[in-house]
Amino acid sequence: MRFLITTQAVDLDDPVLAFFHRWIEEFAKHSEKVHVICLKEGRHALPENVTVHSLGKESGRSRLKYLARFFKYAWRLRHDYDAVFVHMNPEYAVLGGPLWRAMHKKIGLWYIHPRSSIRLRIAATFADHIFSASNDSFPFATPKLIPLGHGIDIGFFSPGNFVPSSILHIMHVGRLAPVKNIEVILDAVEELSARGVPVSFDQYGEDLPSDATYAAHIRERARSMQECTFHGKATPTQVSDAYRVHDVHVNATTSGSFDKAVLESMATGTITVASSKTLKSVLPSDLIFEERNSHSLAIVLEHIARMSETERKVLRDNLRKNATKNNLQQLLATIVRELS
Repeated sequence: MRFLITTQAVDLDDPVLAFFHRWIEEFAKHSEKVHVICLKEGRHALPENVTVHSLGKESGRSRLKYLARFFKYAWRLRHDYDAVFVHMNPEYAVLGGPLWRAMHKKIGLWYIHPRSSIRLRIAATFADHIFSASNDSFPFATPKLIPLGHGIDIGFFSPGNFVPSSILHIMHVGRLAPVKNIEVILDAVEELSARGVPVSFDQYGEDLPSDATYAAHIRERARSMQECTFHGKATPTQVSDAYRVHDVHVNATTSGSFDKAVLESMATGTITVASSKTLKSVLPSDLIFEERNSHSLAIVLEHIARMSETERKVLRDNLRKNATKNNLQQLLATIVRELS
């Protein structure tokens, strides 16, 4: 089996997409040959049967250049791939779909986001299969949808030697954006402090230019709080190390979102709290708080703070066990089988 994969970036240093390097490695284990078309190419160390073709964003923006290179690669490599896997960017399926259909190439689309678009609906018409984390993480109903969970590298995201302390160490992983509802977490931390619960909060993730106003507001708010640190851009290694030294990871996105950070923190043995009802299949109900409700979050966090270390360890072990059901190897094997 030979694959063509399209994605935004192949870059071990990308703060958002570095994880996809492991996906490509896993595809290579199941494939004779893998070609990857990416918008931006950075540092990578991929197997010999993988070739990366960049559209050239790293050397300057040019939509015309991107389009010309995309069609050049899709056509020139046509005899060297049997199926196409489109990761998160439906425009690749919109552009390449007619050509791939004409050449009888199977098309798989991976997409996780609650928001629909005309581009996504057009891409869905070309796709043979659509893969997502759950039925709720894809924005519209289609018989092509195959819910697979998230592909978590459970070897990389694994528990360390956690050292308990009297302080409840809380963290959040994700960009500074309104959709992340970080103000809800800050409100809950302030409420816990007011109740006399020793607590700290660490934020890992940067902001996009479009979210600069929100990010500035959140940073200004955090500056007035004790034991609150914003670390900015973080590599996957820095994030996994952070999980290992924190008691709780909070995800405050609303229903329809299935953030992979939730499963990564669970796999690392961090107690994970979330508000998205989409996560009811992986988190116990007492770790889910009401959406955009800081008081509800504070109640959940205080309950964890009052637990004995033995109770927390049992909870961490159970969360790790649940997360391993979403392992990368199993997910990629299913995708390869469906596209064969």
